[in-house]
Amino acid sequence: MLPNKFGMKFQPETRKSVSKHRSCLARIRFPLACLILFAATARLVGGEGVKYGKTLPMGFQMVRLADTCVSLKALMNANDFLAGLKRVDTSQGPEFYSRGKRLFFYPDHVSIQIMAIATGCRGPMQPIPIPQGVRDLLASLQFEALSERKEGAQPIHISSAKTVRGLSWTEFVESSNYVLELEMKEIPLTQNVVIRVITSNGDAFAQLSGHP
Repeated sequence: MLPNKFGMKFQPETRKSVSKHRSCLARIRFPLACLILFAATARLVGGEGVKYGKTLPMGFQMVRLADTCVSLKALMNANDFLAGLKRVDTSQGPEFYSRGKRLFFYPDHVSIQIMAIATGCRGPMQPIPIPQGVRDLLASLQFEALSERKEGAQPIHISSAKTVRGLSWTEFVESSNYVLELEMKEIPLTQNVVIRVITSNGDAFAQLSGHP
């Protein structure tokens, strides 16, 4: 658990982005997070490998702040690069193909969309107002991007980070959306992309990651 300036402790609970739909449905106190999770799943597994859709899920994490729970979800978008991308696992490691051509690297630029939704942890039958401190936290999150390599993690340059206005909620729900633009030139597709979520005063808040 990580202390923070609001006098609470972060209690991260990580969820896999693809394989935990049933678990997500069971948590009816987070129906919006479940809807986002289903809409974002873009992998089709066939006999010839794994094929991807237009976006790549990069994980789901829930962080508890006292009686408020924050659900975070990330998606990678690379124009039409991911659409039709296929991964084939071999004895030498994964290989990637698109339109009959073998690919080795991510495109030079990708976008990461991060969605954060805060609700009460007690469920819809016992709604509680979202504290102003949590609203301020969601509106001021910061980010770091890394690629995981054998020799250790290497930073990825974030060329821009924009806040996209969240949906209009009631006093019991708050949301913030962010769009990060990453410079990915010559980063191999086999490397994991990690997004670290940080509060405005530098505390680690959450971590999301993924790769094809």
